[in-house]
Amino acid sequence: MDTAKSCPWCSTSIPTGAAACPSCGAAVEGKVTSGVPGVTEIDPTATLGPDQGALPDVIDPITWLRAGDEAPIDREAISRPSPEVEAEIHRMELEAEIANAGGMVMGSTDDVARDAPLPSEEAIAALEAGLIDAPDAELVERAKGLEVDREQRDQ
Repeated sequence: MDTAKSCPWCSTSIPTGAAACPSCGAAVEGKVTSGVPGVTEIDPTATLGPDQGALPDVIDPITWLRAGDEAPIDREAISRPSPEVEAEIHRMELEAEIANAGGMVMGSTDDVARDAPLPSEEAIAALEAGLIDAPDAELVERAKGLEVDREQRDQ
């Protein structure tokens, strides 16, 4: 007894012997098609909708977060942090510059390890002034050594 297959793209039942899915047009295993409109190629029958694909000049973050949900949103939950919190975030960023100095860091948009950038002059100055915690003496010396190397290179 021959059973119908299920489309791997849309899960629609495919009749025995069909070359493509009757719902989405995906090729049946072993068959070759030039493309699947809307999946592997542009669908000429697709429309952009009432806004014709135009993006507004300003996107209200509340509207964007709701995405059609009418539940109330606590504006304070998504507001800018207080100056004290922003200062703490900045302090932690400076500490991370010192801790990462001379090491490797992961790229922010990929999985590639890269040499960490040298600590900024601001991070070195904050460290020397005692405004940020020194993660460990070896890291501090390495960061300061890299700063000396940068100064010699820039001359």
